[in-house]
Amino acid sequence: TTVILSGPEPQRTLLCGKLEKLLKNSAMPAVILGGRAEDDPSVLTEGNITIYNHLPGERMQEVILGSSNIIARAGYTTIMELISLNRTALLIPTPGQTEQEYLAERMMRKGWFTSIRQKDLKNNHVTEARATLLPTGKISTESNLLLSEALRKISENDQYKRHRGKSKQIS
Repeated sequence: TTVILSGPEPQRTLLCGKLEKLLKNSAMPAVILGGRAEDDPSVLTEGNITIYNHLPGERMQEVILGSSNIIARAGYTTIMELISLNRTALLIPTPGQTEQEYLAERMMRKGWFTSIRQKDLKNNHVTEARATLLPTGKISTESNLLLSEALRKISENDQYKRHRGKSKQIS
């Protein structure tokens, strides 16, 4: 299991504590990635859990790609990074952050990720958080459709502005 921590305090520390307790009870090997470049880069190992305050990007990518279970916050950047690595995860939105709650729900409806509220997190969620591969065909298709739609709207907007500019010159 790999836990990717991010987000504001005190929720970051609260989630870390809850997950450490659940992971210790599971006895599964686990890695917690603190994601804090400003902190001491040391490694702490407690039983079955290894905690890194910070890992360089390439090493962090290796850990994520080698993990069978991934647990992370539902922040936009985290989701995009996981998608770029073709990985899914159990998303835990930061309490009170409605954009994360929305993203987690949307990703779950699409079948790309699973999600649970922090207060509902239990041991079985940690042990069943399988990091499967994402359905890349669906993601690529949807991304291309969204890009095409955005480009169409930009083009229409530019055409409208040019037309309005010509109309003002005629008046």
